[in-house]
Amino acid sequence: ILEYIDKGVEAGKKGLKTAGVAISDFGDKSVKSIELQQLKMKKNKALAQLGKYVWETLKAGGENAALNSSDEKIKYYMEGLAKLQENIEKHEKFFEEAKAKNKATKEEAKD
Repeated sequence: ILEYIDKGVEAGKKGLKTAGVAISDFGDKSVKSIELQQLKMKKNKALAQLGKYVWETLKAGGENAALNSSDEKIKYYMEGLAKLQENIEKHEKFFEEAKAKNKATKEEAKD
């Protein structure tokens, strides 16, 4: 009887450990998902600000208006957008890796 109880306790410990890992993984994914959505919103806002600046500059300058990447405001927006895109790609890579890991775990469980 003690042997069965010990096996039950070991199985319970293993189950709790697995559940803890799953809960932690879910929490990490939830946080990353929220961060990803925030980054995408910031990127859209920055694109809108850049577009507004370009529109206002071209409107004010008429036919003689010229814009290029050396313009300080354009450079500022472009650098910010590049950083946002880099962070978005990091978050998307996290989800791709998590998906691949999850798929591999499921394949191992089948064996």
